Amino acid sequence: MGFKAYRMSINWTRIYPLGYKEGLKFYDQVFDELLKYDIQPIVTISHYKVPVGLTNKWNAWMDY
Repeated sequence: MGFKAYRMSINWTRIYPLGYKEGLKFYDQVFDELLKYDIQPIVTISHYKVPVGLTNKWNAWMDY
């Protein structure tokens, strides 16, 4: 279709569901595939929700 950019949102609760980095592997694969076809990813991140692992461990933002 000739697209040169792809805008996507990433919710950090999906990246760090338990407060760890394993969730980034999926997005790395998405970015690699986009770049393979010369499509520039344009990423926004939603930071309003807190991952459940961080909520359980540190009471979300309350213990900051």
